[in-house]
Amino acid sequence: MRICKKKIVLSLAVLAALVSWSSAAQAQEQGCFQSIVADAIPTEAGDIEKMAQWLEPTIASPQFVESIADRRRLKLAMRALEATGLRPEKTECRFDGKVRNSDKRRDRQDEIECTHRSRRAAESLDLDLAQGKVKYMNADRSYDGASGIDSQITASQAIGKVSDVLGQVGVPAAEVSGFTSTLLKAAAVPIVQGVPDPSRAEVRVAEVHVIGRRSVDQLPVYDSIVRAAVGADGRIARMKIQWPNFCVTPGLVDDLTKMVMSRAEVLDAMAKTLERDNGCDTLSGLRAEIMYVPAQTHMESALTEIGSAGDEDQSTNTIDEECYVPAIVMQATPLEPEEDSGQISMGAPEYVVSLFKDTGERG
Repeated sequence: MRICKKKIVLSLAVLAALVSWSSAAQAQEQGCFQSIVADAIPTEAGDIEKMAQWLEPTIASPQFVESIADRRRLKLAMRALEATGLRPEKTECRFDGKVRNSDKRRDRQDEIECTHRSRRAAESLDLDLAQGKVKYMNADRSYDGASGIDSQITASQAIGKVSDVLGQVGVPAAEVSGFTSTLLKAAAVPIVQGVPDPSRAEVRVAEVHVIGRRSVDQLPVYDSIVRAAVGADGRIARMKIQWPNFCVTPGLVDDLTKMVMSRAEVLDAMAKTLERDNGCDTLSGLRAEIMYVPAQTHMESALTEIGSAGDEDQSTNTIDEECYVPAIVMQATPLEPEEDSGQISMGAPEYVVSLFKDTGERG
């Protein structure tokens, strides 16, 4: 008997989709995420006074993008990174607030984007000020397993180095909410008579990895982060800064009593968000935090809610997409599949939940 494998695979895919849809539908009917959401919902959710504070924060001046666009600040950054002989690849890269554009110059700092490289070392410095991004890399400082060097750099020393560089680069100290660090360990494989000898490999501390987070008036900023790797010699081998210009979406503070959802409404919105994609008893945990979220991300999440609820007009939205708005960011932890089940362990999905009743036109 001839069996069509394509039909079997298609049938299994359809069956999996139906099971997923049925599970999510069941969750929606039973409201089985109310309890897990009630344990995770932030205490400030629905607090109108807190929202008023978040919508009018104290913003650092100058901001990071404005600082790094200055030639003097860029030189300080290179000195702090101990970068040698970096030169821009393009002649139109300028750091006096202007960028060459064919036959004229525009006073637009946020359009600067260029790469600096060194001829003597395998290092580079990439600037993308439109996105608030700076990336530094020096391949010569990366861990070399054959050398067998065991880093003696402590976490506090690594954090101190990263903090110093951020200050020189122009990241406002008031916006750095804290650092975490981890030790990256690797196998040091000695070379014996020109051949690696794995039998004599030893586990060594290769680098200290440091992560820095951003907050504005003590509220975290979703898309801002610093990641750095500090080598055994105490110098930074790699660093990536993502610190866009910050502004709060205007027009939201006019009538908060009508616009801000109550705590009960927020809880219901969080539960419904989880119900869309998850079945009952599929999550083992939930973390939720109020953060400044890019308005575009906030809009996409809110419009998904509108689109699934009905045919409301979405064309009147006037939110400034380049600014930020307070919202809840949820991170759900799926249940781990049983051993030998053949199921794949899934990552922790993130969801953005609005704290406002709608995203329609706001004056």
